[in-house]
Amino acid sequence: MRRELHRLAALLACGLCLPAQGANISTDRYKRVIAVADRPAIPCPVQDARTAVLLIIGQSNSANFAARRYRSAHGDRVINFFGSRCHVAASPLIGADGKRGEPWTLLANLLVERNRFSRVVLVPAGIRSSAITRWAAGGDLNALLMSDLDKIQARYRITHVLWHQGESDFVLATPPADYRRAFQSLAGRLRGRGVVAPVYVSVATRCKARRDMPWSVGNPIAQTQRALVDPGRGIFAGIDSDALIGPDGRTDGCHFNQRGEEIFARAWLGILGE
Repeated sequence: MRRELHRLAALLACGLCLPAQGANISTDRYKRVIAVADRPAIPCPVQDARTAVLLIIGQSNSANFAARRYRSAHGDRVINFFGSRCHVAASPLIGADGKRGEPWTLLANLLVERNRFSRVVLVPAGIRSSAITRWAAGGDLNALLMSDLDKIQARYRITHVLWHQGESDFVLATPPADYRRAFQSLAGRLRGRGVVAPVYVSVATRCKARRDMPWSVGNPIAQTQRALVDPGRGIFAGIDSDALIGPDGRTDGCHFNQRGEEIFARAWLGILGE
């Protein structure tokens, strides 16, 4: 009896010794998820005219930092592609960083349920706190993305590019002209590598701000993101997450809670499900 009490006390002292969150997740030097235990690779489905392939680029709100985890509600009709391999999609998505939830799998489920596409392939590449200069030509994340494109395009034709980034550049007070040039550099590199898919630019700047620079609606980065839209060049408006998802949709003033994820996914559905 005494031995059992000592054992119980030891368990309580270490929080019941549960595995640390994400203990079954492997990451690379960029902290991208590269493998999840018990999530086997499956044969990659063949792309047809009703297959959407979404390349998702940006920072933490494009990655795995949301509160609610989702998984495919349609088996191999919602796929996560990374490193030449396919997996049935589930949070956290392989290819982006973070070990929590994300709204993209929910979006893909909705796109299939609404019969907009018969299959959705998610190709996530978001990296937390990444300023836009890292995604422009010469940046480390641009080089990483271009390398990944070889593997993606060997298997799939990208149908949509979703850009969801800007919180870091608001905090850094990146000059609008510099943000515009960096985005155009990224878009130019994608086009130069044969990606002809439409690029959707979100308005995404609401996050933790500096005390000397509180966040405001219509700040210079948000205005710049709106001004990037140029349908003649294949650049379209994504969602306005600043306006749609306020503090009650975020866990820490920045990352999405379940309500925020649902708003996010349904807003994208309104754009991609048309």
